[in-house]
Amino acid sequence: MGESAPAAHGMYMTTSPFGRRPNAGFSLIELMVVLAVSIVLLGSAIPTVLTARQRMALDGSIHDVAAAVQTARLQALSSGRTMRVRFNCPAAGQFRVVEVTGSASIDAAANRCDPAAYPYPDPDAANRPDLDGPVRVLRAGVLFSAATNVDIAPSGRVTPATGNAPVSISVLKNNATQTLTLSASGRISFQ
Repeated sequence: MGESAPAAHGMYMTTSPFGRRPNAGFSLIELMVVLAVSIVLLGSAIPTVLTARQRMALDGSIHDVAAAVQTARLQALSSGRTMRVRFNCPAAGQFRVVEVTGSASIDAAANRCDPAAYPYPDPDAANRPDLDGPVRVLRAGVLFSAATNVDIAPSGRVTPATGNAPVSISVLKNNATQTLTLSASGRISFQ
């Protein structure tokens, strides 16, 4: 008869079908290649993530400004009083909706946006101004690049402090800008 084949249970395979020993792990070179590829991919993704974060900060800030303008307009319509949106007030990157009282000593006061001098909420509703809103702050690193204070009449009409409507309000972060345009009728559009 011939030679018999060795019993299958007595033989152990010393290499896998791919040429390596089972449970041998990865070589240092293989790990370094994977690490290098990962670093390159991560390095190329960082600028994209930073740009997306910058865009989100700009979009969020300009929508916060739009919400404040809309709130001021609704407040003017419902109260029958003129409201003003003041920018970079009390500091750069901050804004506040304040009531126009008709008194120059109040409306043009240097501390008009100061929440200590003109608190929100107003503790004394019997004396004007009593419709001032809170001081709002733009998102981190975002500043106004162009903004002029606007008055909103009880009719809802928008009048800029300087120039004519429409009013452009722009926010800036690094080299990117987002702009809100406000028409005389109070319509808001974004660019």
